[in-house]
Amino acid sequence: MERDDATVSDPSTPAQQDGKPKSRGPQPTTGASTPEKPQEEQHGELGYDGAAAIAVAGMGGAGDTSVAPWSTAKVPIAIAALRKDPSLQGAMMQAIQNSDNAAAETLWGSLGSPEQAAEATSAVIREGNSSARVESQVVRPGFSSFGQSDWSLSAQADFASHLRCIRGSELVVSAMGNIGNGGGYGLGTIPGAIFKGGWGPNAAGAYGLRQFGLIPKSDGAGYVAVAIAVESPDGSYEAGQAELTAAAEFLRSKVDTLPEAAC
Repeated sequence: MERDDATVSDPSTPAQQDGKPKSRGPQPTTGASTPEKPQEEQHGELGYDGAAAIAVAGMGGAGDTSVAPWSTAKVPIAIAALRKDPSLQGAMMQAIQNSDNAAAETLWGSLGSPEQAAEATSAVIREGNSSARVESQVVRPGFSSFGQSDWSLSAQADFASHLRCIRGSELVVSAMGNIGNGGGYGLGTIPGAIFKGGWGPNAAGAYGLRQFGLIPKSDGAGYVAVAIAVESPDGSYEAGQAELTAAAEFLRSKVDTLPEAAC
């Protein structure tokens, strides 16, 4: 089964890319789900009552999530890597547009030791008026360290809001506007969206999905910075996709009433 952010143990083996699983994701085991927040707390300022959690830069969100960043963390990694070595543009495009995990590991490795890579990535996140604890060590065997970082939805939406003002972000932002693998649902259903997604199973095997980025105002004159996530209602990747698409449709319907991104 294909999983987001799976590590590639043998460099001679073709990269295992994140993408739609060949079969439905494993079902969650009894007692593994995260307790629901009170209904009024979930709805928040946005008034969204779907299963997905939503954060919009500049205002309150709807719900919270324990879903890891997964491959959304590749965005600040790619910016940091291109600053250090512009010749890595090809790897960046594979990591962002196709969510190729071997390419992402190449970018991460170019930043030095795991600790140095985590600090370089954290520095980019801070430049985006955001904060995160970037994981330098593998905490889940078979998955990258950085994909299991601690980056809240609200902080990620703030990063999206300032993304286009970050030095050296131009090529990465361009790649985010041309997503291939993982681009057919959620924010990917909104024409002109600039985004990155990530997905994978929790310890019980239930899929969690995240996306963040910029969605255009209806007049095309500005963007709204958002981050969305969901723990799949039935554990499958497909059900999670449907919930993120519902959240994206909600955001698109409200886009002209939402705060404009900083950049």
